[in-house]
Amino acid sequence: MARFSSLILVIFGFMFWLLRIVVAVTTQMNIDLVGVTTWNLTYEIILLFVTLFILMLIVRRKLFAGFLYVIAYGYFFGMDILNRFSTISMDNVTNLVVDVVGILISVITLIDLIADKAQKVNPKDSKTDWFFKNKDFDRKFDERADRNEYKF
Repeated sequence: MARFSSLILVIFGFMFWLLRIVVAVTTQMNIDLVGVTTWNLTYEIILLFVTLFILMLIVRRKLFAGFLYVIAYGYFFGMDILNRFSTISMDNVTNLVVDVVGILISVITLIDLIADKAQKVNPKDSKTDWFFKNKDFDRKFDERADRNEYKF
């Protein structure tokens, strides 16, 4: 994690993942969770495992994981949004808000990954890195200095 915003986005991703676990369990047990349900429990469970893998890759700052995240969430929640637009009720509005939040988290995470790849937070400069980032040179210099026992 290079920046605080990246850390916050991953935390939101895990929190949303935990929410979706609760939604899957409550849907399976036929418990009403403020009107939030899943439209396909099998796809939801598959998406939960895929999302866990994707979030691990996002922590490692892999750009293709951001694209997978947007594609998976866009497909799953996008289909749910399209299905729920046919009948608008209070339960559907709650589901629509949760679906939009899921898609927004994935899109903002992808934008953060793209922006992080484009930035040069730690640029490499071959003219100075050999001196400032070379621990072997420092160790050799210290060993040489320790062997020189000058007598006064």
